[in-house]
Amino acid sequence: MIGIIILNYFSGKETLRLYQKIESFQDESLRKLVVDNSADATENELLRRSIPSEDLVLAGKNLGYAGGNNLGIRLLVTDSEIRTIVLINPDVELKENIFHALGQKLLQNNDLAAIGPRLCLKGERNKIFSDGGLLHFKRFFYPGHLHAKMNPSQVVSKNLNRDIGYVNGSFFMIRVSALEAIGLLNEKFFLYFEETEWCHRAKTLGWQVASDTTVTAYQDISNNGVVYEYYMTRNHFLFHYLYYKKGLPRLALHYLKHILIYVFSQEINSSKKWPFLLARIKGIVKGLMNS
Repeated sequence: MIGIIILNYFSGKETLRLYQKIESFQDESLRKLVVDNSADATENELLRRSIPSEDLVLAGKNLGYAGGNNLGIRLLVTDSEIRTIVLINPDVELKENIFHALGQKLLQNNDLAAIGPRLCLKGERNKIFSDGGLLHFKRFFYPGHLHAKMNPSQVVSKNLNRDIGYVNGSFFMIRVSALEAIGLLNEKFFLYFEETEWCHRAKTLGWQVASDTTVTAYQDISNNGVVYEYYMTRNHFLFHYLYYKKGLPRLALHYLKHILIYVFSQEINSSKKWPFLLARIKGIVKGLMNS
């Protein structure tokens, strides 16, 4: 069996659309679980009206991506028949049931801890969003996306590509047996960088991760606001604390240089500039404090 966790945070309509799409596959081997991080009565009621109680967990507060998914994982692993678990974002669109194709690849390759599909853009289906995550060592382990914005016809596909840094968190299939060795998502990260850290941790323990470009899912590009700036900045430092502590001074200088460039830029509207800068500065401070 395959466990599927849809993490909801004020995206009830998208969550229901994805849940119902998976329902339409009429596949009893897919065990669905919606975890609601919203802690909002209206959002809770919207989900309750359409999702059976056994498929819905109300977290009671916002646990973040890591905490909400960990809550779902802890519940699903109690079922010994579930061998793989998928973490999937509500905005992901599926044209067909790709869960078994991915699960089969994952279980056939004993060294793989996680796998993900090719992700293309909803609005531009002939454009790749990601064929797997990249970690750029020369850019302070900043994450990126393989083949981003390319047309699939331009890509020489490896089908199962192990040359990636991490599996994208929007569709992230995990081998249940690997969780015993690797552990759950790091809840200190709360939002962003969690799947990156988990995959890197897996690699340090001898596991591999991969993307399968023979199967495709579709997603939107998120609007990156001040919340994104804060957590991505802070978590970039937290990642360095865990895996490359000696690089922290250079990372801090890198961020400070970009802040100065941003401050003196005449091209950016000041109403947008200062919230962005404050979020980034707060992220740097919290990151350097490892908190």
